Amino acid sequence: MHATLPPAQPWLIEVPTRAITKTVRQEWQEFTSDCEAEKGLILASTASKILRVSTQRVYELISLGKLTKFQHLGHSWVSCSELMHRLSAPTKPGRPKLAKAA
Repeated sequence: MHATLPPAQPWLIEVPTRAITKTVRQEWQEFTSDCEAEKGLILASTASKILRVSTQRVYELISLGKLTKFQHLGHSWVSCSELMHRLSAPTKPGRPKLAKAA
């Protein structure tokens, strides 16, 4: 009598390796095609350091439509061409003035 031991990680048996490889390959192809179209992609956290703003501000710019967000490989990416355009645009220093109540 031979007792069969359960696998240490039973979830590994349920997912076929080919499906994982195909998904990673497709994700990589989508990433590279977006990277070529946008002249490069940069992580949102790195973009915040380049723009000298907080990461939260980068996400605000994304929600305002001033930067485009790309979701690849479990991270948020920003277009390098849009980032360069944003860097070259003149900005006003300080906080914007509050609108007066009517």
